[in-house]
Amino acid sequence: MSVLQVSRLVRMELKERFSADFNDNLAAACTEFGIPGFALNFAQDPSGLQNFYEGNRSLDSLNLHQEPDLSAMTMWTGEGRPFGLGEREMPRSFSGEVLAHWRFFLAIPGLRATGLVDLREAVEAAVLATLTPEWSGLAYRGNLGWQSLNEQIWLDLDSNPDGTPQPRGWIQEVEYVASFEVNI
Repeated sequence: MSVLQVSRLVRMELKERFSADFNDNLAAACTEFGIPGFALNFAQDPSGLQNFYEGNRSLDSLNLHQEPDLSAMTMWTGEGRPFGLGEREMPRSFSGEVLAHWRFFLAIPGLRATGLVDLREAVEAAVLATLTPEWSGLAYRGNLGWQSLNEQIWLDLDSNPDGTPQPRGWIQEVEYVASFEVNI
């Protein structure tokens, strides 16, 4: 007997799609916007940048436990619910929707630097471009939403021997959410 996997199915499909397409989509958007970009290490290769994490992680948690390379992203699946009567595809073990979340920690070096707004908009374009093509096992419902928090000064706590924080640039946290129809 195999177990019914709903959230895992969505998470693995999303990871595969983002691994295949997101970095190219982001590079194209950054080129179009005329700004430098970044690439995520979806393979989590220890010799590469450490900037991709699975799970609902905050920047404080990542800084405390894993010292991420910025810009970075976390992704996870969240809430799920079955469809009501009349909405379900029958016969199915599960017919409903699952929410997926992405949290980006975007960083621009330099206190006089600009471009964080452009970088956020380039990431938005890359996420949309990654989600838009047809999916084999899922149906993206076309409802990407996002919320960006205030820009903050990015401090390097390790750069000065006396422990005085050294400003490095600007950072902004942006969370995206979208729902996917799942019928298994």
